[in-house]
Amino acid sequence: ALINALMVLGGAFVLYRLAPLYDAAPLTSGVMTWVGLVTAVIAGLAASVQSDIKRLMGYLASSQMGVVFVGLGYGLDDIAGAQIVIYAVLQVLLMLCVGAVTRAMGDSRDMALYGGLRAKLPAAGFALTVTAVISSAFGVGLVGSGVLAPVAGNALFQSSFASNPLAFYTLCAATAIGVFAVWRLVLLTMAGPSRAPDDVFAAVEPSPRVMSLAIGLLCLAMLGAVVWLVPLIIAGEQDLAVAGWVSLVPLIMAGLGFLLAMWVYVFQPGLPKSLMTSFGALHALLKTGFYMDLLFDIALKKPVKRIGETLGQTADARLFDAGPAWFGAALDPGYGRIARQRFGWAVIALGVIVAFGLLAVTTWIILNRSGV
Repeated sequence: ALINALMVLGGAFVLYRLAPLYDAAPLTSGVMTWVGLVTAVIAGLAASVQSDIKRLMGYLASSQMGVVFVGLGYGLDDIAGAQIVIYAVLQVLLMLCVGAVTRAMGDSRDMALYGGLRAKLPAAGFALTVTAVISSAFGVGLVGSGVLAPVAGNALFQSSFASNPLAFYTLCAATAIGVFAVWRLVLLTMAGPSRAPDDVFAAVEPSPRVMSLAIGLLCLAMLGAVVWLVPLIIAGEQDLAVAGWVSLVPLIMAGLGFLLAMWVYVFQPGLPKSLMTSFGALHALLKTGFYMDLLFDIALKKPVKRIGETLGQTADARLFDAGPAWFGAALDPGYGRIARQRFGWAVIALGVIVAFGLLAVTTWIILNRSGV
């Protein structure tokens, strides 16, 4: 769980540390804002149709990172930093809760077999509910809009409303979709009757005490982080000259997402299947995400594989086979054997590509900042 949170949030933290560099680069900030908005919308939509709970978690994390990008793009560095901390704790807690659920369901990740687990897994059910409330709030900055500081308003929505109407409406859509996806996870897992076979549901046992204790401690840590960071978020909000109703939009969108999730999965449980039949092509597109796999293959996987194969056929032979005997002997049987494999060279190629990519992005930011 800790590794997952660090892997997801590591890139966002690097961008947060580089904030002073691109704060003075309007083009860079604009690109970052729109990348975050598009990511939040697409990832939220994809999370709303997933049946695999691990894939749903991945898309939720991507949607949350999109919101962080929006904050960084608008120069709200303190708010974005606070969101990164909150999301780190949320990711760890969510992964523990999901682990407890999958363990109880015999390692099944199919949410179509879940439901009614609140009585069987009270600690995980409570933690998921609290996580959904806080995730929804921090995903749209509700702590500064209509909940704790209704006068201060919400910086993300105020900034988007003041800068670009299209960005404002996109952020509204991302908010409602993200909150809907979070509560969909809670309702499909814990609420309603069980959809699993009777023998499977009867075999569900409560989580071990160690896991329940870890979940409880993380809940306390998350609440403590919220109490600690809320003043920082409110202090980081900007007083922009926008209409007063803009401050209520985050609360309205979050409420809309929650009510829509309740209506679809509690009051009209047959509606998702009907919608899936009516919009089968769109559902398949969002659920499989093959377009993301295709882009990943074209942009990264195939080039890295090709470079790795080239290195494996040329550099490896020259370095180990034609090089000094003591060199290969010193590295064998450990690293030398690994490095001879194409996978090892592919990893090296990936590191080189990432290094050059960071160099290119940093150069672009510096040139953009200096007006060259």
